[in-house]
Amino acid sequence: MAWSSIQQIISPYTGNAFIDSLVWQDHYTYNYELPQKGYIDYTFNTASNVAQPGLAITALSDTQQADVRQALAVASSVTGITFKEQTGQTSDDFVFGNANIGTNLGMDYTNYNATENGGSITGLTLNDTIVLGTSDADNAKPDPGTEGFATILHEVGHALGLDHPWQGPRALPSSYITGTNTVMGAGGVTPIPSTYGNMDVATLRYLYGGDGLLGTYGLTVNAAGAPVSNPPSNYMATLAGLPPINGTVSPGPTTESDTPAWQTASLTPPATFGMTALDLFLSAQSASITQHTSAYSALAQA
Repeated sequence: MAWSSIQQIISPYTGNAFIDSLVWQDHYTYNYELPQKGYIDYTFNTASNVAQPGLAITALSDTQQADVRQALAVASSVTGITFKEQTGQTSDDFVFGNANIGTNLGMDYTNYNATENGGSITGLTLNDTIVLGTSDADNAKPDPGTEGFATILHEVGHALGLDHPWQGPRALPSSYITGTNTVMGAGGVTPIPSTYGNMDVATLRYLYGGDGLLGTYGLTVNAAGAPVSNPPSNYMATLAGLPPINGTVSPGPTTESDTPAWQTASLTPPATFGMTALDLFLSAQSASITQHTSAYSALAQA
């Protein structure tokens, strides 16, 4: 399976304000990884860190590892993705550890490397290094119900393609960014999330369909390997209780390379999906795309 351009596999907006506030457009979903495995590897082996090799990472404790497994089980229940724990590998999809990252509670560093042959993308490797900040006491025992557990969910959300709903060109008003609606807020929300919120679930179902990697639904590929958008019919069901947003949604503060824009937002079914070109290209003379690393602070302390 292959496609002709890396630009084909970004996550298009849907036309729904709640979902679009969380769609991280220039993050490639794991549906598109080549070769395709149909699952996501993860490890606690810090030697597997390839997304941020300059960062000093230490191993998670047994308690922290158990809580990461619980968080991945939550993600699996929403997306249908199978997460397989690995040991001894050095190229896992998700790598978890601890790190000194200042006042940030957690960080996700994402990396991709694509290869081309004869005008087609023939390989796409995705890696995410997810770290818990050593400065926060909650991260030492990040059980469900703590901000530490919410941090893990938040960072896994980034790795799966969720953005901050308060940043970028399609930011939501702060009144919608509650612990019930999303775990992708900036911290200090109530209640402290122990699962993905209403908006998170709708967005993850849009991205992955709820039937796992390479399933029938979500942003996936057809038999020829071409990208397709096929969300399940009920993917917006969790948004039913949210009041429509009338008027415009202004761009929020951003540290990302988002282009500010205005959006007329309403709770309506998505229009025809359109692909937005990234500021990336694949040169016919190049065998690979330069590695791209993005770091996002999560649940940052005030």
